[in-house]
Amino acid sequence: MDRPLSAPPGWGNPPDNDAARLALKYFRALPHTIGELARSGKTLGDTWMDWEDRLTRILYGTLREDGRRRYETVYIEMPKKTGKSHWAAGAAGHGLLVDREFGAQVFSAAYNQKQAKVVWRIFKDMVQLAPWLRKRLEVRDYVNTISCPALSATFQPLTKQSLGQHGFNPHLAIFDELHTQQRRDQYDAVKESMGARRQPLLLSITNAGSDRESLCYEIRKYAMQVNDGVIEDPNFLGLIFGAEEDDDWTDPEVWKRANPGIGVTVRLEKIEQGCREAQQLPSAQNSFRRWQLSQWTRTAERWIDMALWDRARREYAEEDLIGRTCYGGLDLGAVEDLTAWLKAFPDPDNPELVRLVCHAWCAESRLKDASNPYAEQYAAWARAGWLHVCEGAVIDYADVRTQILEDLERYELVDMGVDTQFQGHQLMVELAEDHGITVAGMRTTYSQMTAPCDEFERRLMMDPPKIVHDGNPVLAWAVSNTALRNPDPDRKRPVRDTKEAKIDPVVAALMALDRSMRHEDEGGSVYDHRGVRVLGADESDEETETVEA
Repeated sequence: MDRPLSAPPGWGNPPDNDAARLALKYFRALPHTIGELARSGKTLGDTWMDWEDRLTRILYGTLREDGRRRYETVYIEMPKKTGKSHWAAGAAGHGLLVDREFGAQVFSAAYNQKQAKVVWRIFKDMVQLAPWLRKRLEVRDYVNTISCPALSATFQPLTKQSLGQHGFNPHLAIFDELHTQQRRDQYDAVKESMGARRQPLLLSITNAGSDRESLCYEIRKYAMQVNDGVIEDPNFLGLIFGAEEDDDWTDPEVWKRANPGIGVTVRLEKIEQGCREAQQLPSAQNSFRRWQLSQWTRTAERWIDMALWDRARREYAEEDLIGRTCYGGLDLGAVEDLTAWLKAFPDPDNPELVRLVCHAWCAESRLKDASNPYAEQYAAWARAGWLHVCEGAVIDYADVRTQILEDLERYELVDMGVDTQFQGHQLMVELAEDHGITVAGMRTTYSQMTAPCDEFERRLMMDPPKIVHDGNPVLAWAVSNTALRNPDPDRKRPVRDTKEAKIDPVVAALMALDRSMRHEDEGGSVYDHRGVRVLGADESDEETETVEA
């Protein structure tokens, strides 16, 4: 028997009545929709796990005196790849078809529309693969709707428009990856709208997150209190698989207890590989613990282990690279920040190998500011030539522009990314229109930072590393200050780990790497065919919070 971190009443002896058996028969007949299991025509019954069996029996077999389902709110937390999305898709189909609720409205919801469609798409694929579902249900892809004509019931991804419609009255709603839900208004609106249904069901599935002030953590805590008998709520069902906060995440025995999918939907060697990577890279540790073990972590974790960074040090001087192709990243700081200009030089014989060269500036006042805990260090770096100091209380962007123009004469600068905060946009236009530099406006959002963060990690961890540096202490300090915020596997961005710390050189490095990545598959030089261009920042990015550099 699987032993959850927190189990609902009846886990050891789940119901075995007609309602439970009907639900089991339905779920076990659903087809797998991904990979080899789908290609070989396997059903969920072929890989049916203990947790699925017990949860299904408890949810659908625990009834009121009048025969209605007792549970109305369900919270399921467990690691990724344990089959919970397929089970949730099955639950959506159960609400659409098996509940026999005339006019049922079934919705899948999440922090954005793309994620809201995940469970919906899984059930759509189930319908298309199973003749017995196709016979009863209709899929209309162009309006993202699966319907049961005999019951006038529909299943759709939830949209903002749906919430505002007259007659919005869900029979069943599924919130996918609840830990990424940044605001609770959508969840509360759905819950409030379900009151008129005969046996409504609000189902949340998630793995562990990092924000302990979030809606998800609040509901998680409530679930544990209900399961422990501290709170009496006979209509709430909570199931949590995962590692305890103080568990040793490197212990294989902890893995087996925390992840019920190991050996069925998750290969043990995949967990072992992830653990090895996590022991080298602190940000990977954070991800491994949350996604493979469903162990809650802090909001952001330090990104690069300094031993890994030191391993990537190489002996070279900026003068050794004269005439080479390079890509630039410019992060313009506020009054108290640094400004960083970083060049990434791909190796002519091995373009994946990139050498970094960093220049950084600060205002002279920061060397004399008693509130700056790094004032003496700034002064030492300035004396050693690692930090440019601008007279007065602000950084003189004319000095920065002069350095960039000198580099334009010495190197083949293909293009550069510029953070469009502060005076970034103005400098972009000047560099492009007056000097013919191709400039890409960038923002430190999840959508623009995820790919270079992933690639930076990958190349740094290679043996030998494919991102190398010259030992610049300002850049090393910024690396040590950088934490990684990644609410889910597909979104990452750098943040500073303390208020006083600065990470501007790291942001500039990610911008330069991003520009290099975009040209790796191109033949020849863009200087052969380019004109003067300014590429605007992605203003449509839904994540508009900027990095705290």
